[in-house]
Amino acid sequence: FWISLDPLPEGAALEVVRRGRRFAVCSHARPDGDAVGSMLALGMMLAALGKQADLYSADPVPQIYRGLPCAAAIRQAARVEGEYDAAILLECDGVARTRLEGLEGRLLVNIDHHASWKAFAEVNWIAEGACAVAEMVYRLTRAAGIAVTLSGASRPFMAPQSAWPQTTMCFTFSRLTAYSTTALTPPIISP
Repeated sequence: FWISLDPLPEGAALEVVRRGRRFAVCSHARPDGDAVGSMLALGMMLAALGKQADLYSADPVPQIYRGLPCAAAIRQAARVEGEYDAAILLECDGVARTRLEGLEGRLLVNIDHHASWKAFAEVNWIAEGACAVAEMVYRLTRAAGIAVTLSGASRPFMAPQSAWPQTTMCFTFSRLTAYSTTALTPPIISP
């Protein structure tokens, strides 16, 4: 296991992305705005790098988020099928939280911002200080050298704001920083 708690922890996850060509991206079952927006943003980032990303969820995208551009790209499935260089799990404290079969035996990358994290993957990037996993995806996108602009039609980095009406305010305001607001304001990754 690789647990990265250093100042630039996205480096290990970025290395997996740079080496691979095809990725499964998933988040926890019953996705909220942070999960949906972060999956979409990570999928866009991977596409901008010339990679293939298949987005999986055990449950349907909630109605409130179905209007997001590319939301239809999230496949509702019970099982991850196919050959992937890695599976990237967002906001999960274990594979079981995805409620997806077929993740066993794959190279797993765990990206999470919750204090309840567990080191279950080969690469574990935990940022308890991040207000949302979308902030971490933004950091990864910037580290990959992908431009995040205001010219796009989607708002995947608005995930925490879009999640608040539907959740129990699980995004801790005490963790909202100047970096968080910068990270979560830009609406799209330039293709």
